[in-house]
Order: sequence, then structure tokens, then C-alpha cells
Amino acid sequence: MGGIEENGKRIIIGLGSGRCGTMSLAKLINAQTNSVCFHELNPSGMSWCGAEYTVLSLLRDFTAIIEGEERAITADLVSPDRLSIMPRLLELQNVDVLGDVASYYLPYVELVISRAPAARFPCMRRDKKETIDSFVNKLSELPNEKPRNPWACLEDRRWRHDPIWDRCFPKTSKVNGEDLAEYIGEYYDEYYREAEIVEREHRENFRIFDTNDLNSNEGRSEILNFCLPDADHKNFHVHKNKRKSH
Repeated sequence: MGGIEENGKRIIIGLGSGRCGTMSLAKLINAQTNSVCFHELNPSGMSWCGAEYTVLSLLRDFTAIIEGEERAITADLVSPDRLSIMPRLLELQNVDVLGDVASYYLPYVELVISRAPAARFPCMRRDKKETIDSFVNKLSELPNEKPRNPWACLEDRRWRHDPIWDRCFPKTSKVNGEDLAEYIGEYYDEYYREAEIVEREHRENFRIFDTNDLNSNEGRSEILNFCLPDADHKNFHVHKNKRKSH
């Protein structure tokens, strides 16, 4: 898989804790010439640990498509909106860049690099309080229902659980209470502590960007220069980082 970076061909795996601009990152990459970037392509097949074969399957599909083989890919049919980018994949005459953006790839960075040494990993980081507030709103959006908490063990009935997404987040034993914000804060700290370690060890492949970089021409250029150093870029506004939670 290591040779596909020739002539501007590349795999991109975007990351971030969630509620941090990952969808906007996918839109920015997807807007580039001959580029296709999904957002959370196959959460049903993923988990925070033990999903190595799913990741390897993704890399196999991405590599085959970039090399001009049949454009067949494993996509999650549970949420059809995630397939909105599929027509672009099928219609482009050439696909030189393929990517997916999701929080759950962080434990698999080493695996991806071992198979695709030129892969790039832009990782978005939003202000901690803004991230917590946005997560709390998202996970508490159903009225008269318990909040959903993917970081609590499934046996903890104080929380609502999701059979797909709960597997895609790490569980924490450091928090055991009814304050959802505390769970999110612990997750945030652990996520970016690990991301910083990976960035130090794989600086050429992995880079942490502030979510506000998506709001400026200079910031978007920096992200694109990292992701696609050998390509011309289309720089346009894709994200509005609201100070109020959403």
C-alpha cells in the first residue's frame, strides 16, 4: 500500500474527539480535486478496540479504488445520510485522494501507518468547554429521556446506551457518577493526551489543528498543505465555530 502516494495519490484519515469540526474537515477535503472524503463511513463495523480487520478492510478498499480498480467500499447503511458522498465517488473520472473522518480511528494510527506510510492524519481540537457543552446538548437532545453516555459501561443503567456508538468510544473507570460533563471532560483529556503522543512520534503523518483553523484562509491552507502537500488546493469557508453550544 505504501506506493499510492506517488503522483499526488494519498489516503487521509481525519480525527478529533467529536463535536470539534470533523464534518467540516471532511467537507474541506472532499472539495479538493479528485478527492473523496467520508464522515464516519462505517461506525457499525468499528469499535474503540478490536476493529483491526475493519480498518485493514477500509485501507484495502481505499487503495484499490485509488489504483483504479472497482469502486466498491463497505459503508454503513444504518444512517443513509452518511452515503451522501457516494455519488461523487462513483462519478469522478479519477479518484486520487480517499479519506474518512471519525474520532474512533485514534487507536489505529500505528496500524494505518504500517500499511500506508504516507497516510495523513489531521486531528481537530476544539476548546474543551465548548466541546463538553456541545456533547452534553447532543447526548441530552431527547426530551424526557435519560442522557446517552457512551463512556459509561453498558451495565450502568443510569444512562441511555446506543449499541453502535457505545462501542466506538473508550470506557472510563475514573468517573462514576451522574455528571455527564465530567465523563466528557475525562474523555477529552485522555483523547488529546494520546493524540499529542502520536503527534510527537509521527509528526510527518499526524498533526493537531485547532478547530478555529477551519474559519480562516490561513488555517485552512495549513490543513490542506499538511494533508495534500503535492496538490493545488481549493480554499473556501466550510465551518462556523459557534461559541454557544450546538
